[in-house]
Amino acid sequence: MERDILGRTAKTLLMAAACGLSLGLSAAQAAPTISVDGGMLEGVAKGGVEQFLGVPFAAPPVGELRWAKPAPVKSWPGTRPATAFASKCVQNGWVKPIQLYRDEDCLYLNVYRPAAPATSPRPVLVWFHGGASVAGASQDIDGSVFAEKADHVVIGVNYRLGAFGLASFAQSGSNFWLMDQQAALRWVKANARAFGGDPDHVTIIGQSAGAYSVAAHMVSPESAGLFHRAIAMSLPVGPLHAALSAEEERQKGPTARMVEKAGCSSAADVLACMRGKSTEEVFEAGGGAATRAAGWQMVVDKQTIPDTPMKLFGRGEFHKVPVLVGFASEEQGFFLQARRASGQPPLSADALAKTIASRPNGARIAEIYNVATYGSPTRTDIALTSDRWGCDVRQWIKVVSSAIPVFSYEFADPKAPTTIFHVDEPVDGPFHNSDIPYVFQRGYPNEQQADAPAWTPAQKTLSDRMLGYVASFSRSSVPSADWPKVETMILHPEGDRAEADAAFVKRHSCEVWER
Repeated sequence: MERDILGRTAKTLLMAAACGLSLGLSAAQAAPTISVDGGMLEGVAKGGVEQFLGVPFAAPPVGELRWAKPAPVKSWPGTRPATAFASKCVQNGWVKPIQLYRDEDCLYLNVYRPAAPATSPRPVLVWFHGGASVAGASQDIDGSVFAEKADHVVIGVNYRLGAFGLASFAQSGSNFWLMDQQAALRWVKANARAFGGDPDHVTIIGQSAGAYSVAAHMVSPESAGLFHRAIAMSLPVGPLHAALSAEEERQKGPTARMVEKAGCSSAADVLACMRGKSTEEVFEAGGGAATRAAGWQMVVDKQTIPDTPMKLFGRGEFHKVPVLVGFASEEQGFFLQARRASGQPPLSADALAKTIASRPNGARIAEIYNVATYGSPTRTDIALTSDRWGCDVRQWIKVVSSAIPVFSYEFADPKAPTTIFHVDEPVDGPFHNSDIPYVFQRGYPNEQQADAPAWTPAQKTLSDRMLGYVASFSRSSVPSADWPKVETMILHPEGDRAEADAAFVKRHSCEVWER
């Protein structure tokens, strides 16, 4: 029997050699194919992972579909290449030299799965990118390492940004960004099995604006049944307290200002007038290079978002799924880096003092957060703003934890390598975005710096733990067997530790930040 098997193997190799082929090389180059809604896809195999990039999950939102609910994907003939990222949604890029993205045909996602056959349906992790709802893209992360190490299907999603995703019109609706994400989640539900994934085991994860998206899904009736766990990294709680109604948005919000600037405010059909504008005209009217300051945010439209999110959370009107939520110890460091990268000088003591004085309890804040204590205006502002961020997250946890399991963390690597902006002050630290590479073990943003950071051995071990926590939570609803439910897990290269609530409150001066 053994000789027969060896004989057949030798015969196969001889036949391959006669045809000028190498079985090993042929197998390595074999492109994976898959059938999904719309037709056949051909991806690319890289090591132990198969990638399907630039996969459409909705029709292009152009023409009459600009500012409309995403329409279903149109079928394509033959096999569609899924080997390269699609366009980012309309925006100005992250870093210098600034790249302009002006293609509204951007509703695509990227899928990463282990190349090895699945022994059982794999958990699905769906990533919503950050970027203040005006920048960023699905390709900011590469899910390959996570997919292979955690045995998951990882999916990154594009969604409309700025004026194109957050404007509101009486004829067509509001919150197109959220409807895009919901369309992507419905696509996942319909197609997860084709990739070896489990459509009944979907975890949504996002950072910053992506975490804001996660919170929106938790309160949106339209997201019911589309996900089963939620991870919110650097959840911005402040915006969840304030949302204009759709009518207010159209009368005095960013939409009203955009329509006026575009010259459509007196048009008989405002929506038709705006749809007649070029992509660049809409982008400029919606804020242009200053889009982030234009004030775009979710709208209470009574359909996708029934009420102000924090009111919904407070009333218990949200999807009851387990949550893993946290923040970075020095969130504000990233935003001060952005300030330096834009050519502005380091934060001055006078500017910091004016900011503190403008707050209702400014005198009390100044007692705690001052240059004498922290050494510089930059370090003082990092402490002040980051403490408030962490205390806001704690308050959100208090609101929802009576109804759902909540696991909280604080990312606290004091030397976490910087991600997007490389400036003189501040340099490294547990800043906004710096924890993303620790979870995915790739650079961030992926297209600018694909390689994982040059970590110390202790940092690499921390990254392994963090990847494991997210994978475990996605798989079992618990990040680790010893993770406390009523304390915050402090994630640090020297070892993770649980911190009691009283100690957390004292360390971050939360009594100053109570809303």
